[in-house]
Amino acid sequence: MNSKAKTEQSRSLVLGNPDLLVRIFEHLDQAANVVLPSRYGHFPRIEKRDLFSVSLTSRTFSTPAIRVLWRHMDTLWPLFLLLPIQMQEAGNYVSAAIVE
Repeated sequence: MNSKAKTEQSRSLVLGNPDLLVRIFEHLDQAANVVLPSRYGHFPRIEKRDLFSVSLTSRTFSTPAIRVLWRHMDTLWPLFLLLPIQMQEAGNYVSAAIVE
């Protein structure tokens, strides 16, 4: 087996392992909370939305990246956005998410 084939095999083993992907994405999540000194100002700052972008990259990345994103929430607002909106119609509460 040549070195290129070994590299491809190693890459597929790492990128196909959800546990390793979670560890990698945890490092991205921790880096989002780090403030770099001014001498490193030319490096782009990693943010939570970058980890979200990673989750949209492939199905393999999706679940591990989302697990890391939901593990550490700065605010409860995203959870509230998951709740259906309740409206009152003719004295009854109905969900705005229900399509008639």
